[in-house]
Amino acid sequence: MTGGQRRAMAWDWQNFEADADHLTSGKDFLVEILDHTKEAEWKVSHPCSVQNKSAAVTSVNCVGAGFYPISSITEDANETQFIQVRESPLCYNWYIIATLNQRSNGTTAHKVWVFQVWVVDPQHASADEIQSKAQQPSKPSRIVTQNMKKRGQIPTLLLKRRKRDQHLHSQSITWNSNTGAWVIEVNMQFQYEILLVVKGKPEVAVNGCLVRDTSLILSLPKFINMLHPPLTGMDAEKLHGDLEGRPQLIQDPCTSSVALLVQSDVVSLTQDNFKSFSTLYLLKQFILDNSLSSLVVLRAAFTPTDLLLLIDGAIIAMDKDTGIFKAVPGLPPPSMKLLKGRHHCMPSTVEQLNIIHAVAWGADSQAFYLYYGKDTTSSSIFKQVMILMELLQPFGFNNNANVNIHDIAFDCPSGKLGVLANVTQDVSHALVILVYNTVTNEWTNLPYWIDDVQDGMFML
Repeated sequence: MTGGQRRAMAWDWQNFEADADHLTSGKDFLVEILDHTKEAEWKVSHPCSVQNKSAAVTSVNCVGAGFYPISSITEDANETQFIQVRESPLCYNWYIIATLNQRSNGTTAHKVWVFQVWVVDPQHASADEIQSKAQQPSKPSRIVTQNMKKRGQIPTLLLKRRKRDQHLHSQSITWNSNTGAWVIEVNMQFQYEILLVVKGKPEVAVNGCLVRDTSLILSLPKFINMLHPPLTGMDAEKLHGDLEGRPQLIQDPCTSSVALLVQSDVVSLTQDNFKSFSTLYLLKQFILDNSLSSLVVLRAAFTPTDLLLLIDGAIIAMDKDTGIFKAVPGLPPPSMKLLKGRHHCMPSTVEQLNIIHAVAWGADSQAFYLYYGKDTTSSSIFKQVMILMELLQPFGFNNNANVNIHDIAFDCPSGKLGVLANVTQDVSHALVILVYNTVTNEWTNLPYWIDDVQDGMFML
């Protein structure tokens, strides 16, 4: 460093909360290597922890106040900065265990959600509490929870909403002196997933510490019965991804805890944010019946009723109630090249049977296929839509032009689809955008296009 100039930093930090001007204990903050092209390794000291030691951007959490060194190590630099973490009065968290129990009153059976709730101090939490595996309070947590109860603290369970949280009805809250935790029982029904938050009395403190509001994602398995051929002795083959392709991660738009990971050697389905997962198989008889020569999953899409996979030009669906893959009617002989689902949630209800949940199309074709999910006969169906050739006349093409669908995108919540198409005729070549209304079945075109465009350059 010469001439009074300050050496440029290799990394920097920032708070998650834009209006916070300092770091506080127990709250995550971001650290970032300023040059993302460099591989990095992060080193922190106790009581700080880093989420991903090798990521260019990651989060750090320090559970106690003080000055702590954080180092970034790259191939050409090793920089350590000391950061100040101030004590936060919100130094305790709520720990929640949710269980769905079957109850009976003698004549009818019903399901009740039972929550065990206690207070945990991150600095003295057990390993199981830190890893969210604890089934009962650790000794330090039991002591602080009992002290909180003596001072009048009590947890309240609310449904998290955008504008304001909503109290849940039919709650009963009791204290279990044997475990040292509160027990909350709630009668509620939901589809797949809801976000809850546990709050306490904001004025109750122990050792100068308050309890931080704690959120919980409560989810139900979307796919109830999963096939496990190796355990049951069924004759089946394991699905996998492209050996030379990159891994694909497809998340269910309606259930954040459900996702599909497609890797070169395996296809895995999780329903609890990868705390556990199931490997997907196809029964050999199904493979023979549908003349599948490949088990490579090229594309996938979630719908409210099933999981769609594009395999060997065909689209198959795994039903959420049976876990069995079936062929989907309404498509021509295996010729599909692309499959695309919604990125936003559109729940399937009786009143919304005309909602499109996915779309598929082949190469060198002016037709695409809309997936409505299950109809009134409980059958999964695709329906064909043809691009109207007269839509291309304003761009200088006639009915003899060749149309190749390049990409399709959903518009929410209008029910419209944007279709990006390559059109060629003689020496002319253009990329045009057409709009299809799935409710009225009407077509419109946008009054602009791009000439002489190569495939793969644009997406909707």
